Amino acid sequence: MTCHIVDDMFYTRGSQDDFDRWANVTGDSGWSWNSLIPYILKSEKWTPPVDGHDTHGQFDPTVHGFNGMVSTSLPDTRWQIIASNVSEVPKELPSVFPFVKDMNSGKPLGLGWVQTTTGEGERSSSATAYLSNQFTSRKNLHVLVNTKVTRIIGNSRGFFTGVEIAGSSQILKTTKEIILSAGAINTPQILLNSGIGDMNQLNKLNIRTILDLPSVGQNFTDHPRIVINLATNTKLQDLALNEWNHTRTGPYSGPTGTFIAWSRLPSDFPLLKGRGDSSAGPNSPHMELIPVIPSSVESVPGATGSMSIVVVSPKSRGSVTLNTSNPLGNPKIDPGFFTDPEGFDIATAIEAVKLTQTFYAAPIWKDYIIERTGPPANATDAEIGDFLRNSVVTIFHGASTAAMSPKGAKYGVVDPDLRVKGASGLRVVDASVM
Repeated sequence: MTCHIVDDMFYTRGSQDDFDRWANVTGDSGWSWNSLIPYILKSEKWTPPVDGHDTHGQFDPTVHGFNGMVSTSLPDTRWQIIASNVSEVPKELPSVFPFVKDMNSGKPLGLGWVQTTTGEGERSSSATAYLSNQFTSRKNLHVLVNTKVTRIIGNSRGFFTGVEIAGSSQILKTTKEIILSAGAINTPQILLNSGIGDMNQLNKLNIRTILDLPSVGQNFTDHPRIVINLATNTKLQDLALNEWNHTRTGPYSGPTGTFIAWSRLPSDFPLLKGRGDSSAGPNSPHMELIPVIPSSVESVPGATGSMSIVVVSPKSRGSVTLNTSNPLGNPKIDPGFFTDPEGFDIATAIEAVKLTQTFYAAPIWKDYIIERTGPPANATDAEIGDFLRNSVVTIFHGASTAAMSPKGAKYGVVDPDLRVKGASGLRVVDASVM
């Protein structure tokens, strides 16, 4: 699981199991939940929601930081009239959707309030938190905009000391270390173009191999997302945008929903037997359900919503490879959705559709007309599966294309300290290592 820090402003840390699995896989206890949580709290600045509503019972202050750089908060709820209905679901269906006070406590299972990477009604990100004028004015920091890195320059012994910029003959030289942080798509592309990757594939593209690391660009992992649409009301979007422009309040001051449900498959689910469970542990969900509530005011009828279904413990793997006709152009991205041989991911998504039906069958919804546009309520599993395969999109949570592994391991791309295996002066620090 990854933080929705650059797309929908959801602040989700994942379960403690996720971090502990990283520690187990890498053989480095520094990646465990207990080791990292102090730094997570140090980076966070919890702020009151823009509507000033009473947040008692909506989050646990003991698991949050208040003096960091990245602002976090709870969403503005004044326009979200259906949010009150969502909050009733745990009371009516407690065994299926138990209420979780704080999904960022390391134990996220249940339905709880969304936490956001926002402050004072605006997005808070690594850019706004760490690249503001306060920092870019420093004499020892230079930020180049509209600048694309194409390669990192190294010699045959794996020493990397330079960075190549597109459209320039100048090589930026380093005296200590290059930190590559281009993300799960562009990091492997830069590594491959730099001669770090599968030797056989690089030879086909006439790229000189510096480090033979076949795992570069492989193991691409993303969360398949499917939206079950129930209704829309486009007229209300203009009202919402106008409010945000004038006061930085309303639905556009936060993400698209106010709640998230994290759920596991039933313990007797056939594909969980043996080594079938792809989740990190008993605190980790297999699926995420996001009731997406559009901008709505009580005086305007017909505003319902939709449900975003996300498989968050997928078994399927894809890849990021170079474009053979233009290695420096857009890379080839294969998310590999629903390709695992056991069919675990598609089976999980089918269960999520059924869970959506259960969610909207709660008594609180009886006075609302909820029309599921697809798949039909009486669809068979096969028909639901066809719908899912034809509707799946990314939720932009790509990871694992430069994955960590134990120091000395013959697989993986970086050691637990994030140094590229076999390299000197080169580290990767982004979601590709997860």
